[in-house]
Amino acid sequence: MKTKITTIVLILLFGFAKAQSIGVGTATPDASTKLEIEDTQRGVLIPRVSLTNVNTFGLAGNTQTEGILVYNSNALIIGGNGKGFYYWDSSKWVALKAANSTTTNSESLIYTTDGF
Repeated sequence: MKTKITTIVLILLFGFAKAQSIGVGTATPDASTKLEIEDTQRGVLIPRVSLTNVNTFGLAGNTQTEGILVYNSNALIIGGNGKGFYYWDSSKWVALKAANSTTTNSESLIYTTDGF
C-alpha cells in the first residue's frame, strides 16, 4: 500500500513539474514560455556545428525537425551564406541575416528596431 501511494505521489509531482515554465536567473518565469533566461551580463550560446550543404541535415539523430536553430561555423557551406545562424525549414538550412543584408529569400530576414 505504501508503494502505491508513493508511486501516485511521484506521478502527480512529475506531471505538475512538467507543466511548469523553467526560469534561469529568475524565480518567476513568464507563464507563456517554456524557458526564460534572465541575465544582464551574459548571453545564450547556441550549438555550433559545421554544416556542409544547405540541403543536407547532417546533425546527430537525423530527425530533421523543423525549427532547429544552429550556428554554422563552416564559411564554405555549399548553397549557403557562410558562417552564421541557420534554421532547418523541414527541407533545407536557411541562413538568418540582418534586414540590411542583401538576400533574395525574404523569409530569412530578421527585422529589429535598432537595425541589427
